[in-house]
Amino acid sequence: MNTASVCAGSKSRLGWRIYSLAFLALRPYAFFAELAALDWYRDTLRAWTSGINPDPGSTVLEVGCSTGALAHNLANRGYTVVGLDRSAGAIRRALRTGKSANPTFMIGNAHNLPFQNERFDYTLAASLLNIVTDPPQLIAEMARVTAPRGIVSCLFPTRQMDADSARVFIRKNALTGFSAEALSLWAARAPKMEPVNATQLLVSAQLTEITCAHFLDGMVCAISARKQLC
Repeated sequence: MNTASVCAGSKSRLGWRIYSLAFLALRPYAFFAELAALDWYRDTLRAWTSGINPDPGSTVLEVGCSTGALAHNLANRGYTVVGLDRSAGAIRRALRTGKSANPTFMIGNAHNLPFQNERFDYTLAASLLNIVTDPPQLIAEMARVTAPRGIVSCLFPTRQMDADSARVFIRKNALTGFSAEALSLWAARAPKMEPVNATQLLVSAQLTEITCAHFLDGMVCAISARKQLC
C-alpha cells in the first residue's frame, strides 16, 4: 500500500496540499513514485504506450524513468526495457521495486545517452521534454539511439493544463485527497509545452510520420515519430 493510501481520509484539503508540496520538495522521486500509483496518471501512461503499440519482444528505452513504474509495466508486457534517470535515489528505488519481469536500470544524462547508435526499437520519455534544459539535444539523442524504423515518443503537459482545467477534471472524476492535490500541483508547477513546438523538434531531428495523441481531457499530449532508414 502506498503512502498516500495509508493516509487517505485523514487529512483536510489544506493538509493534502501541504503534504504534497512538502513531499515534492523533500523527496521528489518518492513523490513521482506515488504519482505513478494514481489511477489517472497510471492510465495515461498505459494509454500512451498502448497507442504506440510496440511490436512483441521490442527493445525499449525510457529516458527519465524516475522510480521505474512505467519501465516495470513495459517489462511485464514482454518488452526488453532499459530505464535511465539522472537521480541516484530514483534508480535505487526502481531497483527495489522487483516485479516478475525486471528491467535494467541505470543512472545517466538524458542529453548524452550512454548507448551506441540505433540500440533501441522504441525510445520514450514521459514528463521530461518540457523540463530539460536543452529539448533539441534530448530529441537528437533519443533519435540517435533509436533503430531505423523505430519510434521516438514524448509525453508532456500542454498549456491547456491549468488550474481551471485541473479543477474540472478533478470534479468530473471525483478525485479526492492526494490524487486531487497531485493533479492540482502538476497543473500549477509543471512547465508546459505546445504540441506544435514538440512537433518541430521531431521534424528538426529528421523524424517522420509524426502523430499526436491527447490525454486527460487535452491537458497532456504525446508526440510520436518514426526514424527513417538511412
